[in-house]
Amino acid sequence: MPDPGLDKLRQQLHDSGVAPKHVIRIVTELSDHLQDLETEALELGLSTEQARSKAIDQLGDMNTIAEEVLRRPELRCWFYRLPRLARLVLPVAYCLLLPAVPIYASVAHGTTIGRWCAGLIMSGLLTSGMLLVLYAAIILT
Repeated sequence: MPDPGLDKLRQQLHDSGVAPKHVIRIVTELSDHLQDLETEALELGLSTEQARSKAIDQLGDMNTIAEEVLRRPELRCWFYRLPRLARLVLPVAYCLLLPAVPIYASVAHGTTIGRWCAGLIMSGLLTSGMLLVLYAAIILT
């Protein structure tokens, strides 16, 4: 069964800056349309392989579809449409969100961080105990 190239189209649109919600919608609609075309061809009495080939031919070239989508700038993410604003807003947003990362990490990975802290405390206590034993041995000899 030949692949109509929907995965390649999805990747091409995503890499070109089309907003993810539009990429999902476009690929889903094309997939549904392909399935409808295939069903129609099967109802005409074609074999499964022939119906699939006919549906892919009727759907058209994926590069042409991608070109048509990319001609519509309103489908792109805002930072592709407004690059100057993005250059101002994104660094500020990242700087504002930076302090939240440790909080999010500690909430999301609380047990791991807890084990790590417990290990640090235990290693500190063990090191302190060994130093005290050495100090006591030096003083008592």
